[in-house]
Amino acid sequence: ITSSLLLGSVIWLNNTAFIIGALLLMAISVATFHPLATAMVGEKAKPGKQGRDLSLFSAAGTFGLVIMSLLFGWLVQIWGWRFTCLIIALPGFFLGWLYTKIKEAGTEKEIISSKINHRNLFIIFFLSRGILCLGTKVFLSFLPTYATDYIGLKPGISAWITSIYFAGVFMGSLLIGHLLDQKKPLIFSIFSTALISILIFLFTFSRIPLLIGILVGGIGLMEGFYFPSQNTWLTMASSNNNRNSLFGFGFFIEGLSATISPTIYGWFADRFGLVYAYRLTTIPIFISFLLYILLYQMAEKQEKKSMDISSA
Repeated sequence: ITSSLLLGSVIWLNNTAFIIGALLLMAISVATFHPLATAMVGEKAKPGKQGRDLSLFSAAGTFGLVIMSLLFGWLVQIWGWRFTCLIIALPGFFLGWLYTKIKEAGTEKEIISSKINHRNLFIIFFLSRGILCLGTKVFLSFLPTYATDYIGLKPGISAWITSIYFAGVFMGSLLIGHLLDQKKPLIFSIFSTALISILIFLFTFSRIPLLIGILVGGIGLMEGFYFPSQNTWLTMASSNNNRNSLFGFGFFIEGLSATISPTIYGWFADRFGLVYAYRLTTIPIFISFLLYILLYQMAEKQEKKSMDISSA
């Protein structure tokens, strides 16, 4: 509700400093929503359905991004940016009211012995997540620029290439849902990070628009696998006592990486070209892939150890 109020308020603000201030406060409000909402979805999911529900949650958010990336420019041309901001802020008031009707879940009455809850696992998990974002966030940030300067697409068309990416994320989130409840979630994190690194590297060698569209969609598809898989694992590995703080810290790590990485790779692109900057992003993604393998092995040992203790 607060973020919608702040976004809609720009229709009455004329001072640039006030507009920036309102948008900054809105960003803070939005930043608190994502970790809490993700944790809530996983917490309220039925046993064995966490992967499905978190995947649908990711798909719903991505679908909204696809729609807005396609419609926002058109709406601005018709109504202007101020009135458009007011219009897109209105659904937030209704959704905020619906959230107030959701009952809080009760605290856990017992500790499940097989639940993974080891501090070292969380350290590796967040380290891998932060390193991955050093590469993936840059790919999306520079994608329209790359499409214009290196592929030769017109600016109006190149801006739509992000819609292909988000469409891939949407499809990936839908496809992975039931698989996450049947297999180990970290397996899909390993699989997706490996393919993201390979696809971005291949992307830098292509100049054919159709092939580039397929690669961008494929990268989005793998990101659609990645987000629900790591959210599902964190839901299963955490407890009601620490779940919200862990999800909050995870989004903080992502935000920090997303803030740092464009500056680093932008500097590199200015000196060596955007193609080489994109190829450089595959290094942190590959490191993240290796860390997820390590995390999977450690988690399996921890789970086996917990099962041995409970059966003794």
